[in-house]
Amino acid sequence: MNAPNDIDRELNELANILLYARAFFDIYWHYENRETRKNITDVLNVYVEFFRYDIYAHQISSIVFLNMLFDTSKRAISIRKLSQEIKKMECIDQEACLRIDDRLASIESPVKKIKVIRDKALAHRAKGDMYKDVFREAGLSANELIRVMDVAIDVLNELRLARGLTDVLFRPYTTDTLRSMISDLKAFNSP
Repeated sequence: MNAPNDIDRELNELANILLYARAFFDIYWHYENRETRKNITDVLNVYVEFFRYDIYAHQISSIVFLNMLFDTSKRAISIRKLSQEIKKMECIDQEACLRIDDRLASIESPVKKIKVIRDKALAHRAKGDMYKDVFREAGLSANELIRVMDVAIDVLNELRLARGLTDVLFRPYTTDTLRSMISDLKAFNSP
């Protein structure tokens, strides 16, 4: 079992990983969501060489960081492992433990899909695996990714509360900055 300070440090690390995952996803989704994309296509087309790679980089980064939260390898820090450690410390009530277990169980399917994408499209890509085919095969939707992140932050905050740490919140600053940047680029390219 880890020392309490190690667990707190690992909870903070997982919170940072989750915040990065959400920021990367929010940027990616701002580019790809039909509602927002229709308002920015002109800028995307002017700077196509930049945005083509930026979209890809943010999509991949969100998958990699989300996979880190649920990594089951022995040496990895994960939400599930820390949950078990905190339960052993008996600093969390039984009702909270059940809520955490139920929440984590509710996202098992999309977490498996995230792992498939990470493993087959990124980390252990087989000769015949095409990037888009792996995503299609996994069948992971944007709504599932959002659900995983929402559950992850709820669980992390429940664990942080048990340890006397403050809540972690998703903030829209990254997307707000992206909107501002795209607006500036539109203005710059207007006749």
